[in-house]
Amino acid sequence: MKLRALPRKLDRALRYELLDLWHDMYQARLDAPQGRWSGRCDALERRIKALTPYVGPPRWEAVNIELLEEEIYQRFHADMGYKVTPDMAEVARMRAVREAALSGMGMHLAYQERVKHREMRLAAIREHWQQIDAGKAKR
Repeated sequence: MKLRALPRKLDRALRYELLDLWHDMYQARLDAPQGRWSGRCDALERRIKALTPYVGPPRWEAVNIELLEEEIYQRFHADMGYKVTPDMAEVARMRAVREAALSGMGMHLAYQERVKHREMRLAAIREHWQQIDAGKAKR
């Protein structure tokens, strides 16, 4: 679905920009009140979807695991007609390694707060996807 070959330096610059947008999306999800989808998330979604056809989807390993767990990466690409298949078993393994490192570093309270916040974001994003899917079904 890539549009056409770009000069090498431009292609590289666009790939870096796309990864930066994905990181910005991760930060926007962390900053969103009560984990809800925000206007900033909408703006980043539009920018990611505008840039992706020029360079294709980034490797799933380069995207924050929270965006994979929340299925944001998968849904954006499905909306654009790309089939992406993150290895969710590997994502779970990466999550377990990260959680073990955090709890082992004496960050137990901070870790518990992160887990609570992640669960809130997951619930909010599921509600957001349900609303989107319900809107599509009405069309």
